[in-house]
Amino acid sequence: MPQYRYKAKDLSGRVVSGLVEAESEVGARNLLREKRFFVLELKKSDGAVNSGFSFSFQRKLKAKDLALMAKQLGTMIAAGVPLLTAVNVLSRQVENKTLKKSLIRIEEKLRNGNTLSESLREEKIFPELMCSMVEVGEVGGVLDNVLDRLSLHYEKEAQLSEKIRSAMTYPMVVLFAAIAAVLVLVTYVLPQFTGILLQANIELPLITQVVIKITNFFSQHAATIFLTLGAIIGGLLYWFSTPPGRKIRDQLSLNMPLIGTLVLKGIIARFSRTMATLVQGGVPMLQSLRVVQKTLGNGEMQKVLELAEDKVREGESLATFLAQSRWFPPLLTQMMLVGEETGQLDAMLTKAADFYEAEVDAAVGRLSSIIEPVLILFMGGIVGLIIVSIMLPMFNMVNAVK
Repeated sequence: MPQYRYKAKDLSGRVVSGLVEAESEVGARNLLREKRFFVLELKKSDGAVNSGFSFSFQRKLKAKDLALMAKQLGTMIAAGVPLLTAVNVLSRQVENKTLKKSLIRIEEKLRNGNTLSESLREEKIFPELMCSMVEVGEVGGVLDNVLDRLSLHYEKEAQLSEKIRSAMTYPMVVLFAAIAAVLVLVTYVLPQFTGILLQANIELPLITQVVIKITNFFSQHAATIFLTLGAIIGGLLYWFSTPPGRKIRDQLSLNMPLIGTLVLKGIIARFSRTMATLVQGGVPMLQSLRVVQKTLGNGEMQKVLELAEDKVREGESLATFLAQSRWFPPLLTQMMLVGEETGQLDAMLTKAADFYEAEVDAAVGRLSSIIEPVLILFMGGIVGLIIVSIMLPMFNMVNAVK
């Protein structure tokens, strides 16, 4: 989507500048009016790109890096340290090389008169949530409070990601260990026994004949098999990164047995946490919905929120519209409805986020407990089959000698 560089006045008469994404110049002006800005200058950014498909080689920052950055920056600003000095200190302290280089560039942009939110957007490695929140903090003069909220948000996100990784580590270790064991048996052990069995000139059981044929085929065509698998996986990854592929991927991820429920709960948890952070930070509802759309990582859910944005613009309740969607659970929409009626939407969204994050944690644990025994049984069965195929003819040889 094209980017437009603007200079405008806020309600207090202060001149602000930055970047805004919109389909057209008219759309950009409308977005700025929604923020209650009086536009002074507006022009298309030279760095804007409008293409359906592109590769990004810039490394995105992890949630824990964002949490640490927001926490340290917010603490220094709250203590009265000038923003330029705070960014300079932070750039010398952080260990992440990508973040360090980015902070050095941001410091230079701040010296040239850019705002922090504008500088963050131009770096392309900071999420839109952070950029929008910082922009609101700058306009309202509460940047330290906003950074504290962002720190808590990304700490929660990092904790959830860590729980999911931890729960899935053991099944992955079991899977790779079993695959390694099968490869060793097929590549080194079976060929040696195959030679012995063929020289013994005895009738081989059917299971042994099948295993030997599979082993010989694998040994003779290993390079072709690996190259073919690599090409298929690479082709699928490329296709899933295109618009048609992303659409199919997003639909599959929500509808797959077992996995679909986990993915949906994860998206709902992220939606609730992000919306709570934005609403609590004072970001207008329409802008909040645009920001959230970019954080969900699923096209199907993004479409729902795009429609929700249109309905909210027309005056409809967000909770009422989302209740009509099959993807948003009644518990969430009821909590949002109560929040809208009582003026405590941010508090209800925070409670919903806590609930669904706990649900994701429990769902990951259940999925892990299902995957582990299935993997062990499946891979154990393959290894056992190979061992039996070796031992049966060996017993026949011993009996023949006797």
